[in-house]
Amino acid sequence: MSDYLDLYDFRVRVAAMYRERDLAVLSGGDPVAAWQRFCAVRDDLFAHHPQSALDEEQRRTFQGLPYFPYNPAMRFVVDIDTNVEPTQLRVAMNANESMVMTTVGGSASCLISTTRIIHPAPTMTAGSVPWLPLRTASPSLFAPVK
Repeated sequence: MSDYLDLYDFRVRVAAMYRERDLAVLSGGDPVAAWQRFCAVRDDLFAHHPQSALDEEQRRTFQGLPYFPYNPAMRFVVDIDTNVEPTQLRVAMNANESMVMTTVGGSASCLISTTRIIHPAPTMTAGSVPWLPLRTASPSLFAPVK
């Protein structure tokens, strides 16, 4: 299979992994079981897919990615206002590449934990994938989205 087809397959599998997780939780399934399944599928992609970020040596010794324990207090449901003017931002990916993201919504919610306040920034899309950047009162946690 060509690198392009491998990349397409990898992206399809990643999208399916997120869709499966979301459908499981939204249908009333056990969020811990959905999270465990998500982690297992992600580990399998890293271990076996040709587009894995791991090289051959790393794959041979791969035991799974490190994950924080599931924490239901860090799961948020927020309302997204999609009645916004779409704007495009160019986001640096590295020193040589950038990606155009389009604002498709926003949230007035303020999420508060014991150590930080997180303000959702405008919801953006990277290609067809929704992405919710966060602003936080703790600069060491996230860089502010501008």
